[in-house]
Formats: sequence, C-alpha cells, structure tokens
Amino acid sequence: MDPTPEECESFVDVADLLVWARLPPPADASFLELLGLSGDDHIRVLGAIPADEVASALRTWQIAEAPASAALRSKGTLAARAARVACGVEPSVAAAAELRVAREATRPATRTLPEPPLKRVKLLKTAKLEGGQDDGAEDEVAEASAQQPAGVPEVTGERMVGKMLRRKGRFGFIEQADGTEMFVLPRSCSPWGGWLPPIDTKVSYTVVVDEKTGM
Repeated sequence: MDPTPEECESFVDVADLLVWARLPPPADASFLELLGLSGDDHIRVLGAIPADEVASALRTWQIAEAPASAALRSKGTLAARAARVACGVEPSVAAAAELRVAREATRPATRTLPEPPLKRVKLLKTAKLEGGQDDGAEDEVAEASAQQPAGVPEVTGERMVGKMLRRKGRFGFIEQADGTEMFVLPRSCSPWGGWLPPIDTKVSYTVVVDEKTGM
C-alpha cells in the first residue's frame, strides 16, 4: 500500500501523488478542490494535513453533486498517506516493522526467577483457647507447610490476648499483641465448640505443649 523509497524520492508535487494513486480526471481536480490544493503544490502541503482531517473531508466528497465512490475515496486516502510517508510525517509499514525488530534486538533479555519453595518446619507450640475439648483433628496438622512464626513465646501458662488472623483448613494462626503469629488447632477452641473462631475474633489464650507431638 505504501510507496517504495524510490517512489518517495520521485514525488515532487501533489500532482505526482495523484498519478501514483491513479486518481483519474475529473476526480483528481475535485480532490484538489476538496482539500484546497493545487496540482503544483509541494507534497509537504498535503503531507502536513492531519490524517483525520483528510478522512473527514473524504466522507463528504462529492463529484458532480454525487457522492464519490468508495474506490475514489480509497485512492484519495492513498495519495494523502503517500504524502505523509514521503515527507517523514509517518513511517511506512515496512519501516515500522524494521523499527520493531531493531527494538526487540536491543531490548535486554528478561529472566523470570522461580519463587522460593515453602519451608517445611515442625510446629513446636500451639495456642490453647480457654479449653481443651478434642474435635478429632488428625495428626496431619502436626507438620504444616508454613513458615515458622518468629518470636513464639515460651510455654508459661500465662493468659495472653490476640485476634484470629487466618485459617488454613485444619489449623489456623492467631495474631499476638506483639504482631507475631501463634499456631492453633480446632481441638483447643472449646469455647467455639471445637471450631476455629471467625477471622478478626478477639481471643484470650494460654500457650501450652502440643498434645500430639509432646513439644
């Protein structure tokens, strides 16, 4: 669709563009009148007209009081596009493709780093929420795929306060007053019938030895 580099070099005035686009008379004269041009205007005059203005004018184009055919409007569009390409206002399709290839060649390669695997740790302590009714939790929760919370307090039996932070099916975590997390099992939640409390529930608890692991 676009003119070749050799054809662009041969264009001098607007009349050359109309010949290249094969816009026949009297459509060529009507096209020039539509855009307020003359055949001996330099191609840069047509090239400087924005593409949307050319398109808007072509939609209203009439020849001998009859709407211009789709083929004639297409040729007018080609002539205007050729002017913009020849003047460097727009790159040709081929030049744009070469530019994309060059940019891809100079773009630094990106490497996607794998996500670190979850560390498997043995849970040492659990939080007991005011009771010890067993709900039949299975031993599979004795070792969880989770990161061991830092700063777990020693087993003291002292009553502590916090809130239910998150639930992971058969176990959950309490957010303690100092911002660290404490592991808890449903069987330690007798005030809630052996179920983990809802998220954000304020709880009072004591730190005890895990009944399953003895640690």
